[in-house]
Amino acid sequence: MKRHFLALSLLCGLSLSQVPQSNQNIQPGRLYKLSVANWSGQPTPTSIHHQGKLLAAKTLNAFDPHLALYWRAIGKQAPTSNAPLRIDLASSANATESSLDSNSPIDVALDRDYDALASTAPYFDASPDQGIHWYRLRPQATAIAYLSVQVDNRDLPSDIDTFTRDADGTLQPMREGAYAYLPESTQSMPGLSSFRVRRLEAGKEYLLRVAANHPAYTLRLRAYNTPDRRNATEAIRMGMDFLSSLGQAWHANMPRRGAVATRATLPHAEIQGCVACHPTVFTMRAYDTARANGYPDVNPHARQTLLAQLQNNPRPFPGHPGVTWARTIFSAR
Repeated sequence: MKRHFLALSLLCGLSLSQVPQSNQNIQPGRLYKLSVANWSGQPTPTSIHHQGKLLAAKTLNAFDPHLALYWRAIGKQAPTSNAPLRIDLASSANATESSLDSNSPIDVALDRDYDALASTAPYFDASPDQGIHWYRLRPQATAIAYLSVQVDNRDLPSDIDTFTRDADGTLQPMREGAYAYLPESTQSMPGLSSFRVRRLEAGKEYLLRVAANHPAYTLRLRAYNTPDRRNATEAIRMGMDFLSSLGQAWHANMPRRGAVATRATLPHAEIQGCVACHPTVFTMRAYDTARANGYPDVNPHARQTLLAQLQNNPRPFPGHPGVTWARTIFSAR
Protein backbone atom coordinates (compact mmCIF):
# COMPACT_ATOMS: atom_id res chain seq x y z
CA MET A 1 0.00 0.00 0.00
CA LYS A 2 2.82 2.37 0.91
CA ARG A 3 4.54 1.76 -2.44
CA HIS A 4 1.32 2.56 -4.33
CA PHE A 5 0.89 5.78 -2.31
CA LEU A 6 4.47 6.90 -3.04
CA ALA A 7 4.07 6.17 -6.75
CA LEU A 8 0.79 8.08 -6.87
CA SER A 9 2.38 11.05 -5.04
CA LEU A 10 5.28 11.19 -7.49
CA LEU A 11 2.95 11.04 -10.50
CA CYS A 12 0.73 13.78 -9.07
CA GLY A 13 3.75 16.00 -8.37
CA LEU A 14 5.09 15.48 -11.88
CA SER A 15 1.75 16.30 -13.49
CA LEU A 16 1.37 19.46 -11.41
CA SER A 17 4.85 20.63 -12.42
CA GLN A 18 3.89 20.43 -16.10
CA VAL A 19 1.11 23.03 -15.90
CA PRO A 20 1.35 26.78 -15.24
CA GLN A 21 1.00 27.70 -11.60
CA SER A 22 -1.32 30.57 -12.50
CA ASN A 23 -5.05 31.27 -12.45
CA GLN A 24 -5.09 33.22 -15.71
CA ASN A 25 -5.55 32.12 -19.29
CA ILE A 26 -2.74 32.62 -21.78
CA GLN A 27 -3.54 35.46 -24.18
CA PRO A 28 -1.74 35.51 -27.56
CA GLY A 29 0.55 38.51 -28.01
CA ARG A 30 0.83 39.30 -24.28
CA LEU A 31 4.18 39.37 -22.51
CA TYR A 32 4.57 36.99 -19.56
CA LYS A 33 7.19 36.39 -16.91
CA LEU A 34 8.05 32.69 -16.54
CA SER A 35 9.85 31.78 -13.32
CA VAL A 36 10.98 28.71 -11.42
CA ALA A 37 12.45 28.65 -7.91
CA ASN A 38 14.22 25.74 -6.23
CA TRP A 39 14.88 26.10 -2.49
CA SER A 40 15.88 22.50 -1.84
CA GLY A 41 19.58 23.34 -1.98
CA GLN A 42 20.25 20.32 -4.20
CA PRO A 43 21.51 20.84 -7.78
CA THR A 44 18.42 20.39 -9.96
CA PRO A 45 18.49 20.51 -13.78
CA THR A 46 15.49 22.66 -14.75
CA SER A 47 14.02 23.48 -18.14
CA ILE A 48 11.05 25.35 -19.63
CA HIS A 49 9.47 24.25 -22.93
CA HIS A 50 6.70 25.48 -25.19
CA GLN A 51 5.23 23.26 -27.90
CA GLY A 52 8.33 21.09 -27.95
CA LYS A 53 10.74 24.04 -28.16
CA LEU A 54 13.25 24.67 -25.38
CA LEU A 55 12.84 28.19 -23.98
CA ALA A 56 15.41 28.01 -21.18
CA ALA A 57 17.41 25.50 -19.14
CA LYS A 58 19.68 25.81 -16.12
CA THR A 59 20.79 23.76 -13.14
CA LEU A 60 19.38 25.45 -10.03
CA ASN A 61 21.22 25.18 -6.71
CA ALA A 62 21.52 26.84 -3.32
CA PHE A 63 23.56 29.74 -4.71
CA ASP A 64 21.50 30.18 -7.87
CA PRO A 65 17.91 29.09 -7.09
CA HIS A 66 16.04 31.07 -9.78
CA LEU A 67 15.31 30.75 -13.47
CA ALA A 68 13.24 33.53 -15.06
CA LEU A 69 12.60 35.00 -18.48
CA TYR A 70 10.09 37.17 -20.33
CA TRP A 71 8.10 35.28 -22.97
CA ARG A 72 5.60 36.59 -25.52
CA ALA A 73 2.70 34.21 -26.08
CA ILE A 74 2.15 33.04 -29.65
CA GLY A 75 -0.97 31.04 -28.84
CA LYS A 76 -3.17 29.95 -25.97
CA GLN A 77 -1.03 26.99 -24.95
CA ALA A 78 1.00 27.56 -21.79
CA PRO A 79 4.68 26.64 -21.41
CA THR A 80 5.60 23.62 -19.28
CA SER A 81 8.49 22.79 -16.98
CA ASN A 82 9.87 19.84 -15.06
CA ALA A 83 9.49 21.98 -11.91
CA PRO A 84 6.61 24.11 -10.56
CA LEU A 85 6.33 26.94 -13.08
CA ARG A 86 4.91 30.36 -12.24
CA ILE A 87 3.39 32.38 -15.09
CA ASP A 88 2.53 36.05 -14.55
CA LEU A 89 1.76 38.94 -16.85
CA ALA A 90 4.82 41.22 -17.11
CA SER A 91 4.36 43.92 -14.50
CA SER A 92 6.84 46.45 -15.95
CA ALA A 93 5.63 48.65 -18.80
CA ASN A 94 9.23 48.58 -20.11
CA ALA A 95 9.60 44.79 -19.98
CA THR A 96 10.87 43.09 -23.12
CA GLU A 97 11.62 39.56 -24.19
CA SER A 98 15.20 38.78 -25.24
CA SER A 99 16.82 36.67 -27.93
CA LEU A 100 19.94 34.52 -27.65
CA ASP A 101 20.09 34.26 -31.46
CA SER A 102 21.65 37.06 -33.54
CA ASN A 103 19.51 35.89 -36.47
CA SER A 104 16.30 36.59 -34.52
CA PRO A 105 16.99 39.83 -32.60
CA ILE A 106 14.33 41.73 -30.65
CA ASP A 107 13.35 45.09 -32.15
CA VAL A 108 14.03 48.12 -29.94
CA ALA A 109 13.91 51.90 -30.48
CA LEU A 110 15.98 54.88 -29.37
CA ASP A 111 14.88 57.12 -26.50
CA ARG A 112 13.42 54.14 -24.67
CA ASP A 113 14.32 52.04 -21.63
CA TYR A 114 13.84 48.27 -21.71
CA ASP A 115 13.77 45.98 -18.67
CA ALA A 116 15.16 42.53 -19.48
CA LEU A 117 15.87 39.31 -17.59
CA ALA A 118 19.10 37.37 -18.01
CA SER A 119 18.89 34.76 -15.26
CA THR A 120 19.03 31.92 -17.79
CA ALA A 121 22.84 32.06 -17.49
CA PRO A 122 24.49 30.50 -14.40
CA TYR A 123 25.08 33.15 -11.75
CA PHE A 124 28.53 32.06 -10.55
CA ASP A 125 30.27 30.14 -13.31
CA ALA A 126 28.78 31.32 -16.60
CA SER A 127 31.04 31.29 -19.66
CA PRO A 128 31.35 34.52 -21.70
CA ASP A 129 29.00 33.23 -24.41
CA GLN A 130 26.14 32.44 -22.00
CA GLY A 131 23.38 34.96 -21.41
CA ILE A 132 24.21 37.17 -24.42
CA HIS A 133 21.14 38.95 -25.79
CA TRP A 134 20.64 40.42 -29.26
CA TYR A 135 18.51 43.44 -30.20
CA ARG A 136 17.88 45.30 -33.47
CA LEU A 137 17.82 49.08 -34.01
CA ARG A 138 16.47 50.85 -37.11
CA PRO A 139 16.86 54.61 -36.43
CA GLN A 140 14.29 56.92 -38.01
CA ALA A 141 16.83 59.77 -38.11
CA THR A 142 20.61 60.03 -38.00
CA ALA A 143 21.65 60.46 -34.36
CA ILE A 144 24.43 60.24 -31.82
CA ALA A 145 23.33 57.29 -29.69
CA TYR A 146 24.20 56.68 -26.04
CA LEU A 147 23.82 52.95 -25.41
CA SER A 148 23.93 51.73 -21.79
CA VAL A 149 23.37 48.63 -19.70
CA GLN A 150 22.24 49.60 -16.20
CA VAL A 151 22.13 47.18 -13.25
CA ASP A 152 21.37 47.61 -9.57
CA ASN A 153 24.74 46.29 -8.36
CA ARG A 154 28.28 46.39 -9.66
CA ASP A 155 29.77 43.02 -8.81
CA LEU A 156 30.64 42.18 -12.43
CA PRO A 157 30.99 44.42 -15.49
CA SER A 158 28.36 44.43 -18.22
CA ASP A 159 29.04 44.97 -21.91
CA ILE A 160 27.17 46.39 -24.90
CA ASP A 161 28.44 46.57 -28.47
CA THR A 162 27.16 47.30 -31.97
CA PHE A 163 27.30 45.34 -35.23
CA THR A 164 26.10 45.47 -38.82
CA ARG A 165 25.31 42.48 -41.02
CA ASP A 166 26.89 41.89 -44.43
CA ALA A 167 24.88 40.60 -47.40
CA ASP A 168 26.15 37.08 -46.67
CA GLY A 169 24.96 37.33 -43.06
CA THR A 170 28.39 37.91 -41.50
CA LEU A 171 28.39 40.26 -38.51
CA GLN A 172 30.84 43.16 -38.57
CA PRO A 173 31.73 45.33 -35.54
CA MET A 174 30.44 48.89 -35.95
CA ARG A 175 32.55 51.65 -34.38
CA GLU A 176 31.42 54.85 -36.13
CA GLY A 177 31.19 57.70 -33.65
CA ALA A 178 32.90 55.74 -30.89
CA TYR A 179 34.52 57.77 -28.15
CA ALA A 180 38.30 57.54 -28.21
CA TYR A 181 38.77 56.92 -24.47
CA LEU A 182 40.59 53.62 -23.83
CA PRO A 183 40.49 52.42 -20.20
CA GLU A 184 43.63 51.13 -18.56
CA SER A 185 44.43 47.52 -19.43
CA THR A 186 44.21 46.62 -15.74
CA GLN A 187 40.43 46.38 -15.91
CA SER A 188 38.92 43.21 -14.47
CA MET A 189 37.64 42.39 -17.94
CA PRO A 190 39.61 44.53 -20.44
CA GLY A 191 37.57 45.98 -23.26
CA LEU A 192 34.12 45.49 -21.73
CA SER A 193 32.01 48.58 -21.18
CA SER A 194 28.41 49.12 -20.10
CA PHE A 195 28.33 52.43 -22.04
CA ARG A 196 29.03 53.05 -25.73
CA VAL A 197 28.66 56.05 -28.04
CA ARG A 198 27.82 55.47 -31.69
CA ARG A 199 26.70 57.51 -34.69
CA LEU A 200 23.71 55.72 -36.18
CA GLU A 201 22.50 56.53 -39.70
CA ALA A 202 18.81 56.84 -40.56
CA GLY A 203 17.30 53.81 -42.28
CA LYS A 204 20.20 51.46 -41.51
CA GLU A 205 19.91 48.33 -39.40
CA TYR A 206 22.15 47.78 -36.38
CA LEU A 207 22.46 44.85 -33.99
CA LEU A 208 23.12 45.37 -30.28
CA ARG A 209 24.91 42.63 -28.39
CA VAL A 210 24.32 42.76 -24.63
CA ALA A 211 26.21 40.69 -22.05
CA ALA A 212 24.60 41.86 -18.82
CA ASN A 213 26.40 39.49 -16.39
CA HIS A 214 23.41 40.04 -14.07
CA PRO A 215 20.03 38.32 -13.67
CA ALA A 216 18.18 41.53 -14.61
CA TYR A 217 19.14 44.75 -16.35
CA THR A 218 17.81 47.88 -18.02
CA LEU A 219 18.79 48.63 -21.60
CA ARG A 220 18.97 52.43 -21.85
CA LEU A 221 19.00 53.88 -25.38
CA ARG A 222 19.27 57.64 -25.90
CA ALA A 223 19.46 59.67 -29.11
CA TYR A 224 20.97 63.13 -29.48
CA ASN A 225 21.18 65.37 -32.53
CA THR A 226 24.30 65.47 -34.68
CA PRO A 227 26.43 68.67 -34.34
CA ASP A 228 24.80 70.37 -37.34
CA ARG A 229 21.35 70.16 -35.65
CA ARG A 230 22.34 70.52 -31.99
CA ASN A 231 21.64 73.66 -29.94
CA ALA A 232 23.47 74.83 -26.81
CA THR A 233 20.86 73.50 -24.39
CA GLU A 234 20.99 70.01 -25.87
CA ALA A 235 24.80 70.14 -25.83
CA ILE A 236 24.76 70.69 -22.05
CA ARG A 237 22.30 67.86 -21.48
CA MET A 238 24.36 65.63 -23.77
CA GLY A 239 27.51 66.46 -21.79
CA MET A 240 25.77 65.67 -18.48
CA ASP A 241 24.57 62.33 -19.79
CA PHE A 242 27.99 61.48 -21.22
CA LEU A 243 29.90 62.29 -18.02
CA SER A 244 27.56 60.40 -15.70
CA SER A 245 27.25 57.38 -18.03
CA LEU A 246 31.01 57.09 -18.50
CA GLY A 247 31.64 57.52 -14.77
CA GLN A 248 29.14 54.77 -13.98
CA ALA A 249 30.75 52.49 -16.58
CA TRP A 250 34.18 53.13 -15.03
CA HIS A 251 32.96 51.93 -11.63
CA ALA A 252 31.35 48.88 -13.25
CA ASN A 253 34.73 47.73 -14.59
CA MET A 254 37.39 49.43 -12.49
CA PRO A 255 40.85 49.62 -14.05
CA ARG A 256 42.52 48.59 -10.81
CA ARG A 257 44.23 45.38 -9.79
CA GLY A 258 42.10 43.83 -7.05
CA ALA A 259 38.73 44.79 -8.52
CA VAL A 260 36.08 42.09 -8.83
CA ALA A 261 36.77 39.62 -11.65
CA THR A 262 34.43 36.75 -10.71
CA ARG A 263 31.70 36.24 -8.13
CA ALA A 264 33.73 33.44 -6.57
CA THR A 265 36.59 35.77 -5.53
CA LEU A 266 36.70 38.42 -2.84
CA PRO A 267 37.21 42.07 -3.82
CA HIS A 268 40.04 44.16 -2.43
CA ALA A 269 38.52 46.59 0.08
CA GLU A 270 40.79 49.49 -0.82
CA ILE A 271 40.03 49.09 -4.52
CA GLN A 272 36.27 49.09 -3.90
CA GLY A 273 36.61 52.08 -1.59
CA CYS A 274 38.60 54.30 -3.97
CA VAL A 275 36.66 57.50 -4.53
CA ALA A 276 38.06 57.77 -8.09
CA CYS A 277 38.55 61.51 -8.55
CA HIS A 278 38.19 61.83 -12.33
CA PRO A 279 35.12 59.64 -12.96
CA THR A 280 33.41 60.55 -9.67
CA VAL A 281 34.38 63.85 -8.03
CA PHE A 282 34.89 65.96 -11.15
CA THR A 283 31.95 64.31 -12.92
CA MET A 284 29.56 65.01 -10.05
CA ARG A 285 30.78 68.60 -9.79
CA ALA A 286 30.06 69.25 -13.47
CA TYR A 287 26.74 67.36 -13.41
CA ASP A 288 25.35 69.09 -10.33
CA THR A 289 26.61 72.51 -11.45
CA ALA A 290 24.42 72.07 -14.51
CA ARG A 291 21.48 70.98 -12.32
CA ALA A 292 21.97 74.05 -10.12
CA ASN A 293 21.62 76.15 -13.26
CA GLY A 294 18.26 74.67 -14.16
CA TYR A 295 19.16 71.69 -16.31
CA PRO A 296 17.23 68.44 -15.65
CA ASP A 297 18.57 65.31 -13.99
CA VAL A 298 19.06 63.51 -17.31
CA ASN A 299 20.50 60.26 -15.91
CA PRO A 300 19.42 59.78 -12.26
CA HIS A 301 20.51 56.13 -12.15
CA ALA A 302 24.12 56.95 -13.09
CA ARG A 303 24.14 59.99 -10.80
CA GLN A 304 23.01 57.84 -7.86
CA THR A 305 25.81 55.36 -8.54
CA LEU A 306 28.41 58.12 -8.37
CA LEU A 307 26.74 59.75 -5.38
CA ALA A 308 26.82 56.43 -3.47
CA GLN A 309 30.55 56.14 -4.16
CA LEU A 310 31.10 59.56 -2.59
CA GLN A 311 28.82 58.89 0.36
CA ASN A 312 30.35 55.50 1.18
CA ASN A 313 33.99 56.49 0.81
CA PRO A 314 34.77 58.78 3.78
CA ARG A 315 35.59 57.01 7.05
CA PRO A 316 36.48 58.18 10.57
CA PHE A 317 40.08 59.21 11.22
CA PRO A 318 41.08 57.35 14.42
CA GLY A 319 42.14 59.63 17.24
CA HIS A 320 40.61 62.73 15.65
CA PRO A 321 36.91 63.08 16.57
CA GLY A 322 34.81 64.66 13.86
CA VAL A 323 37.48 64.13 11.20
CA THR A 324 37.05 61.80 8.25
CA TRP A 325 39.41 60.80 5.47
CA ALA A 326 38.80 59.64 1.91
CA ARG A 327 40.72 56.96 0.05
CA THR A 328 42.37 57.43 -3.34
CA ILE A 329 44.87 55.03 -4.90
CA PHE A 330 47.43 55.04 -7.67
CA SER A 331 46.83 53.40 -11.03
CA ALA A 332 48.70 50.16 -11.68
CA ARG A 333 50.27 51.90 -14.66
